[in-house]
Amino acid sequence: MAQIQIGIEGEDAPTAAEALLEIPGISGTYEVPTQREGTLAAIATIITIVVLGCWNG
Repeated sequence: MAQIQIGIEGEDAPTAAEALLEIPGISGTYEVPTQREGTLAAIATIITIVVLGCWNG
């Protein structure tokens, strides 16, 4: 299964990563690497994206 990694930067990065993974249909994990020079970052790894609905095309 393919994974998507998203980097989020800023003082609210962990909160943003947590909110991203609370979206229905998205599952995964996030981690906060060691802080460098006052920059806070979070890396979210999305494992599953479930698309619901009907496609007309």
